Amino acid sequence: MGLTAGGWAIGLVTTAVVASSTFLTFGIHSRSAHLMLDTADTCVALLLTYLLWGRFRRTR
Repeated sequence: MGLTAGGWAIGLVTTAVVASSTFLTFGIHSRSAHLMLDTADTCVALLLTYLLWGRFRRTR
């Protein structure tokens, strides 16, 4: 339980630091990098859909 709470705390602090930073700019200006990230997002979504469908078929 303590390890999980520590992970949450680190994640929240990191998110707050990045969100409040004025030195970071958000967005990707490279078309090839943007395409690569969109492809990775699509693959993750397809994998998640496949896993959820398999679990649904097994448990109903």
